[in-house]
Amino acid sequence: MKRTAETPAILRDLRSLKVVVIHPQDQDGEELLAQLQRIGCDVEVCWPRLDSLPSRTGLVLMAMRPETLSVNFPWLGTSTSPPVIPVVSYENPITIEAVLHLNAFATIPSPVRSFGLLTAIAVALTQFKAFRMRERHIERLEQKQAKVRVIQQAKQIVMDARGGSEEDAYQLLRSKAMLKREQIETVAGEIVKAHEMLSFLVRADPPERIGTLAMSATGSWRSWHTGFLKSNGSFGGNQKTTQGSVASVRPKEQT
Repeated sequence: MKRTAETPAILRDLRSLKVVVIHPQDQDGEELLAQLQRIGCDVEVCWPRLDSLPSRTGLVLMAMRPETLSVNFPWLGTSTSPPVIPVVSYENPITIEAVLHLNAFATIPSPVRSFGLLTAIAVALTQFKAFRMRERHIERLEQKQAKVRVIQQAKQIVMDARGGSEEDAYQLLRSKAMLKREQIETVAGEIVKAHEMLSFLVRADPPERIGTLAMSATGSWRSWHTGFLKSNGSFGGNQKTTQGSVASVRPKEQT
């Protein structure tokens, strides 16, 4: 078994860990409190309700009793909620479902013994940290993918408006972003929004109003496109920068 350098750090951090114990003051509750104090944790005990967590709470130990199973804890399941270790007294479908709902990484059986608590805490904290890291990684990937989709849409709009290849459209977007000192996905988002607004006006308004509304509501698209032509030229260098090229990207009026 490979020993990791992070294990001692986890054990050291337990001395500054804020632990909330949601448990009645019975024999198990007293044993939990005594062991946590022996470890050096900062412990706060409450029963059975806890509407809000104390500040700096890093771990919650909760008794799986009828009193807690019937209570709604508003802090559970949020992005800032700490890991929860259930203290299980009974094994029945209701209790197991509650434990699974907590997304617990470890459990403590009842009656509580003088061993096992430290291991359960270390495992729960380690797995919870890894879980949060995976969540943040997935979130960054989703954000990156969303940016890629926006850039792809903008490239298609530019290609439809002016012709040329996908690489040419990307280089034009990149040049415009550098000129405006903005990220390329920001410029791409402006193009997509302007194009969607123009398409909406064409679909929603009567034919006789399309021209007027499109001209007034899509000024950002036209000014962007005109500036694009002036600052970047045209695909292949054989198209002229004219008002006609701007008008060519506007949808045809309905008859």
